[in-house]
Amino acid sequence: MTNNRARQTLEIIMPYIKNKEVLDIGCLNHNMNMFEINPLHLEIKKSSSYCFGVDMEKEVLNLGNEVICADATRLEL
Repeated sequence: MTNNRARQTLEIIMPYIKNKEVLDIGCLNHNMNMFEINPLHLEIKKSSSYCFGVDMEKEVLNLGNEVICADATRLEL
């Protein structure tokens, strides 16, 4: 993970995610027309026992089976 801000965020949230199930809302980087998985999401995935990602952009559908395209405010758990 190269972004210093993402590293700081990971240090803060680590006690809450380590070996726990995590719902990561907004798991894509939204940079102009380029959509890619957020590096922080990848680190959360490594540290948690299970990580499920949600993002509103349809490009998320190409990123694996543990990520869905949905509006998190309307998501039924």
